Amino acid sequence: MTGLLVATAGITNPVLPTLGQGPGLPIVGNIVSGLIGIFMLIGLIMAFFHLIFGAIRWITASGDKTQLQNAQERMTQAIVGLILLAAVWAIVVMASNFLGFQQDAGVKSPIKFILPQLGQPKSTTP
Repeated sequence: MTGLLVATAGITNPVLPTLGQGPGLPIVGNIVSGLIGIFMLIGLIMAFFHLIFGAIRWITASGDKTQLQNAQERMTQAIVGLILLAAVWAIVVMASNFLGFQQDAGVKSPIKFILPQLGQPKSTTP
């Protein structure tokens, strides 16, 4: 077995010579946190525009009941979308704090969760 390891030690990929030699996990974490941030930003922008366009349709409804109802539904859906985005953000922050990940992408969390761990005495000082 050691002969196989010694024989393959000098083999490198000419296309990607540093493949497998760098810190892979932080790069994946940065990609995932960046994607979460991008999706949250896209969701916020879409909800904002739906809210604005719903308000414009409400103003231009000119007494038509169906247009007014459609505008109200659009604005309600935008507000529900904002609430869902806030809930998803809170769940991501709680899960990342619970799992011990660092919050280095974009907005820092003002919420700090300190969970007790096994084998550590409970702190009685505030």
